[in-house]
Amino acid sequence: MQENTKSIASPMRRAFGLVVAVLIGIVCALGCMAAAPQAALASGISFSGSFPEQEATAVPTSGRFWVEYDKNITAVSDNLEHASIVDENGEALPDGTYEATLPDPQIDTEHRRFIFFDVNGLEEGKTYHIKVTKGIEAKNGSTYDEDVDIAFTTVKAGETPIAIVEPAGTAQGQGGSGNGGGNGSGNGSGTGSAATSASTSSAESSASASASASASAPSTSAASTDSNQQAGLSTGAIIGIVIAIIAVVAIIVFAAQRKKKQSAASDNDETQNKN
Repeated sequence: MQENTKSIASPMRRAFGLVVAVLIGIVCALGCMAAAPQAALASGISFSGSFPEQEATAVPTSGRFWVEYDKNITAVSDNLEHASIVDENGEALPDGTYEATLPDPQIDTEHRRFIFFDVNGLEEGKTYHIKVTKGIEAKNGSTYDEDVDIAFTTVKAGETPIAIVEPAGTAQGQGGSGNGGGNGSGNGSGTGSAATSASTSSAESSASASASASASAPSTSAASTDSNQQAGLSTGAIIGIVIAIIAVVAIIVFAAQRKKKQSAASDNDETQNKN
């Protein structure tokens, strides 16, 4: 009787060990599947652009310069330590020449991908470098592992400076004020034309900004919906797999217990027949 029980228990233990090993493997696989999308999200930060552009000339000596990445930048002081403007020899500029800033993500939600440099009093006709050293951190935890070095030359005396390019998301419309000043020296008709031009430019800029905002809203909503749907599908798939595993284990355990009872009953019958 004991030998029969041992012979039954041994396969049972092997089967149970096999089931446990399969379950551990499946759990590990599910963990890797869940971690993979997160790893993908935490990668891929890239440099997108800047003002001034690389090797730009006739750059104004004052204004707001910027560097843009393709991910939201974490608004912490550690990131600002990576940002600076130096002269052509790599020397630091005098205090007050510029200030590097990061937008408050709670207030300025449109420019969280930017590092700004508020510049005041660069020398004319000089070459400077905007530098952002590697290690700048994005909100998703990824870092940019390359140095950014933008060389530019300021406007020379008597030269016309290039227009400062505003970062994406801000209202445009600087042209109207410039035209108004140029045409204002004419007669009454000319002044009226300048005012009308500035007003028209402002209206067109406002309409353009409104249209851009309206157009971007559905895209953002659609992207959010797609993301939610994908997350729902992933969660549903994982739940389905777990339920299937539980069902298989339950069937195996039930079948093993039933076989054990049948074997025990058969042994009892044999014992009774021998007696």
